[in-house]
Amino acid sequence: MKLIRNIVIIVVVLLIFVFFFAGKGVFDDILPINQIKGAVELAVGSQQLVDNGKYGIMVKKDDEAQFLTYLGSQGYQVTKNDTDYIASKGEEERHFVREEFLGCWLFRELTTDLAAQ
Repeated sequence: MKLIRNIVIIVVVLLIFVFFFAGKGVFDDILPINQIKGAVELAVGSQQLVDNGKYGIMVKKDDEAQFLTYLGSQGYQVTKNDTDYIASKGEEERHFVREEFLGCWLFRELTTDLAAQ
């Protein structure tokens, strides 16, 4: 019984840690706290799409069309090559790479520095 209580306490403390510090900039570059928060929000169904800014856009694994609709609503035309997505609007181009993260799709934007490598 003590073991179960200790496990519950640890899980609650971790959830508080994730939801309190996510997006604060304290641990965002070291730990994937924003992405974990987004995956939890998608899992419980409170959101259909989570935009984590520079840390990517997340959707449920079976709802990739939600990402395409989101970019389309912002005026982007999207072309897809396997896991690479190129969104273009006029002269502006954004490159995204699809990665799996905790049962969700994480569409991480490649910056010009990363795209050149």
